[in-house]
Amino acid sequence: MKINVGIIGHIEGPRLSQAIANLLKDEKGFQFDFLEMPYNKNSVSKFIEGKDLVFVCNPGESDINKYVRSHCQKQKIDFFIPNEIDNRRMPTLEAKYGLSPVFQLILGYNNSGYINSKLVEDLTAEKMLKLWKDAYIERPYNFPKKDKDLWNWFESDDCPYPWLQLDLNVPHEKMYMEAINVKNKSIMHRSDEAGGTWNATTLFGLASDITSGYDYVGVDKTKYPTKPKPAWTELADECPITKRFFMEEFPLKNYSRIRFSWIEPGGYILPHQDAENRCMGFNLAINNPKGAGVYVKDWGMIPYEPGTAFIWNVGTIHWVHNDSNKARLHMIIHGDPDKEKLLPLMRKSWDKYGWNK
Repeated sequence: MKINVGIIGHIEGPRLSQAIANLLKDEKGFQFDFLEMPYNKNSVSKFIEGKDLVFVCNPGESDINKYVRSHCQKQKIDFFIPNEIDNRRMPTLEAKYGLSPVFQLILGYNNSGYINSKLVEDLTAEKMLKLWKDAYIERPYNFPKKDKDLWNWFESDDCPYPWLQLDLNVPHEKMYMEAINVKNKSIMHRSDEAGGTWNATTLFGLASDITSGYDYVGVDKTKYPTKPKPAWTELADECPITKRFFMEEFPLKNYSRIRFSWIEPGGYILPHQDAENRCMGFNLAINNPKGAGVYVKDWGMIPYEPGTAFIWNVGTIHWVHNDSNKARLHMIIHGDPDKEKLLPLMRKSWDKYGWNK
């Protein structure tokens, strides 16, 4: 008989819950259900019904957390809320339910309420590498007819391939020097996914000190009471070679966000997906130290080298681990395809690289 476990999602959104789900999926004897924000007392009480054990991913004593505590106590349901009192109850729950070390790593919260810092050392680096080996699955070529729009095909579910390397001449060494010069102005990005090891520098976006969307937790709404319009930030003026490359060479237009993306030595981004369906993103490597990898579920590691650019499906589950002693620097680019540039570039790139030729 399976133990029904309910996990009430984190204020940071479904990404953390998705990461937890991915890491717990091999646990035998448990059935996991997730409740994501936004939620209220009615949805929480309905979700809790029939559960043996409830975990709350939000630290502290919010109104919802107090309600969960009260409701579980009345229903005699075991629960865990990350705070000083409940942290002492964790060993009792571990013994009662036979919780494995995976639970202890994921749900053994530290004082900040986020995932234990040992996660990447003891679990991600070992277990996830075993689950998603760095090997490619052999798939038959399914190249579209010459008269077909290659971009629309690659973006559609008809395309089986997760990425395409672009035949671009990236001045990555000069861009790296510019990135180094503004690195001290980087902002910690998505600490819930990366434990403080992911830092970003916004060259184009809402503001130099906003690295995510306007509604993301951490945006100073007193400084920005209304959503700014995307534009080049003052940091772009300190990176003229990088700015010129995206204005003149890169096959996108109407940019919404361009960022330097640093993953510090030993750093990581937990398994997640940026969309539920196929969704093509643009990413280029300024450097890529040996041991730093972007891993895509069922496909392996994207073959990044310094100066390489890829279109790839960020709607698949993927994760990052920088198993090196040097910070990894990529760039993440959001905008609309400039088909006058993009289509001939994709044709040339497919002819040159194909599917990992």
